[in-house]
Amino acid sequence: MTYFPAAAVRFACVALLTVMPPAMALASTPQEQARDDAFERMYNAPTDRDAMLDYARASIALRDFEAAMAVLERLVALEPDNAEARRQLALAQFALGADELAAQTLRRVVDSGDEAAAARAEPYLRAAEARAAPSNLSGSVSLGGTLSSNAADRGAEAGLTLSWRHDLGTAGGATWLTRFSVAARNYADRPDDPERRQISLRSGPVLRTGPNAESAVLHPYLLLSTARGTDGADTRRLGLGANLRARLGTRGGLVGELSAGVLDTDLTGSGRFASLGLTGLYRLSEATTLSLRLSHEDRRGLTIADEIERQATLDIWHDFRPGFVEVPRDWRVGGMLRGVSITSDVRDYDEVTAGVMARMWVSEQGFVDAALGRSRRSDTASTVGSSNWVTLRMGWEF
Repeated sequence: MTYFPAAAVRFACVALLTVMPPAMALASTPQEQARDDAFERMYNAPTDRDAMLDYARASIALRDFEAAMAVLERLVALEPDNAEARRQLALAQFALGADELAAQTLRRVVDSGDEAAAARAEPYLRAAEARAAPSNLSGSVSLGGTLSSNAADRGAEAGLTLSWRHDLGTAGGATWLTRFSVAARNYADRPDDPERRQISLRSGPVLRTGPNAESAVLHPYLLLSTARGTDGADTRRLGLGANLRARLGTRGGLVGELSAGVLDTDLTGSGRFASLGLTGLYRLSEATTLSLRLSHEDRRGLTIADEIERQATLDIWHDFRPGFVEVPRDWRVGGMLRGVSITSDVRDYDEVTAGVMARMWVSEQGFVDAALGRSRRSDTASTVGSSNWVTLRMGWEF
């Protein structure tokens, strides 16, 4: 095909990621300015409690948890009954991987009698106790549907994810992580091929490369999956992979993923696959994050033709507390731009999707997801054209 929208999207995404962080680094963020101001106040008045707390909050926002912890330990020593200072101290301890210590600090906050601080501390206490436990199970379940101007895309969907983490008892805090996920969609206007589904299992150790929670994390894993795609064919995979997550300064992060193995499809026969993914994260502010993911997968040795699939996804999201209603957790709004390209000797398929989405927490564990957008697809066999869509989903985390 002469028209290749996914390539244009990838080029724009790469250019944005390349240019944006250096340009933004030239300006001081509100959090950096707030910390500088608080530091100056502490310098002029070393026992100024408000300045100490402001400095710690700004340091946590900038992910400088060691600096926050040092100041907060001193503040708690000066004011043992300061529940908010203890809560901030627990956040720093939690971020640095001191889960048992964070749980102890949070219990003091919950028992302090400060109802506001206790309410804010309880979710973190549950998370700290879960992480400190030698073994824990977490997950989510969701149910929803999509309305689309393309009748073939309308349907209901359901999903389930389970994560089991077990402490291996090593000095470095290594754990074993197993993740199981199921996603299914039923299309009402596709009587001959109404279902799409994906089942995936990943299991392997999680190894921290340094002494604290800010160190890079390596997760090698075994992969088993089966999926039915848009072509109606089932694809089964068996492979090995590795995921590496690392922080880049106080604002950035990088996630790399590599996997390879064998696959078998009903449509194109047996073969092998190799995939590479790279995700860059950049925090524009304390509540706003930009994410760019690029991925490339080769599928070789197939009966009909080899395939190459490339994707580029640009996301931006913002966390906030709505002023018109009391909510248990921050809501999230964002936007997405995604390009997909699948090429082979027998077909070319391109898709570009743009949309906005929101996650609204209605309870500590219950949420509602809403999204709307527009997709454009093209294929060598036929041109599907453009469609507008709206998705609504309700879910529960545990």
